[in-house]
Amino acid sequence: MQIFKPEINNNGWEILPEHEQAVTDWQED
Repeated sequence: MQIFKPEINNNGWEILPEHEQAVTDWQED
């Protein structure tokens, strides 16, 4: 897993360095 500036995923999600909330959103889908 790369930790850089916030990038946009294929789905258009904003990947934060901590990517904790991002993973949570993924599971919610």
